[in-house]
Amino acid sequence: MRQIISKLSNRTLYTFITLLILATGFLIVNAYGTSNPAVVGHSAGEIVEADPTVLASVKDGVSWSEISSMPAGFADGVDDAGSTVSSLPWSSITGKPAGFADGVDDVGISYTYGNLIIHSNTGEVTKTSAGMTKLKESVLDVGGDLTITFNGKPQCCWSSFAIYKNGAQVGPIHSNTGFDYLTWTDNIAGWSVGDRVQVYGEGGCSGCGRRESSSLLQISVNGGAKIVQ
Repeated sequence: MRQIISKLSNRTLYTFITLLILATGFLIVNAYGTSNPAVVGHSAGEIVEADPTVLASVKDGVSWSEISSMPAGFADGVDDAGSTVSSLPWSSITGKPAGFADGVDDVGISYTYGNLIIHSNTGEVTKTSAGMTKLKESVLDVGGDLTITFNGKPQCCWSSFAIYKNGAQVGPIHSNTGFDYLTWTDNIAGWSVGDRVQVYGEGGCSGCGRRESSSLLQISVNGGAKIVQ
C-alpha cells in the first residue's frame, strides 16, 4: 500500500514538472510574438514614451513633435544652416537711402541739357575780393551736359560772375552794374561724378570794398538724377 502511494506521488510530481516546463515555453514564445520573431524583446514603438507630460530626463526617447517652445525657424524640421537666398525682391528691402527707392542706379548715367531741376543751392553769400572768388559750390554724383542757372549782384558799382568747375572757369563772364540780382543760365558740357559746380564772382569798385553777392546755384538736366551738396 505504501509503495502504491509513493508511485502515485512521483507520477504526480513528474506531471507537474512537465506542465510547468510547457507553460514556461508558451510564455516565452508569446513574449516574442511568434515562434520565429524578427526582433527579440520589445520593439521601439513599445518602449518610446509618448506622453509629453513625462520629463525628458526620464524618457527612453524624445519625439521631435513633443518638443515645445522651439526657436523660430526650427518648428518646420528643416535645417537651414548653410542655405542661401537665391533672390530678394527690391520692394521687400526697408530703410533704403534717399535716391535708391526708385530702383535706378544713377551713378555713371550721363545726362544732357534740360529743364528738370535736380538741385537748388540757395541762401545769399557775400564776399569781398579784388579778383574772382568762390561764392557757392555743389558736388555732383551725376555726369553729362548740365544746364546751370545762377545769379549775382554787386554791393556797389558793378560785379562779374562765372561758373567754374573744380576751381577752373568753364562758363562765360556775366556782369551786373545794378543793385538787384540778375540771373543767368549756361549750358556747360563735360561734367563727371564728383565734379564741383561753383559760382565765382568779383567786385569791380575798390572805393566801396569790391563786394559781390550770389543767392542761387541751380542745376537742371533732361531726366531724373541725384546730387549731393
